Amino acid sequence: FVIKWPMAQVGDELLDYLASLPDNLVQELMESGRQHRCWYVYPPLLHEVDVDIRMDDLYKICPNLREENAYTGIMRLLERKQRASWTMRRLFAPAWDGPVHTWD
Repeated sequence: FVIKWPMAQVGDELLDYLASLPDNLVQELMESGRQHRCWYVYPPLLHEVDVDIRMDDLYKICPNLREENAYTGIMRLLERKQRASWTMRRLFAPAWDGPVHTWD
């Protein structure tokens, strides 16, 4: 659902390119964008905002906003990249004569 296009050429060239695409392809791109659009929303801090989701326009477009939003997506990606090493929770610093603390 993404068309890579140089920012410097956005204008008539892009419109001409889009007009040259078959209608069914444009429809597929638009539908794919609709399916994934909520992942691009940076909502307000959901735990700090008390809204009636039945009345909020954003929840009409993204009914699963609490689970499908940009913050959640970023956290999921970061969780996958979490360093899994025995040294992960240890602090390495120059030796000194004071007390030694470890975080195990």
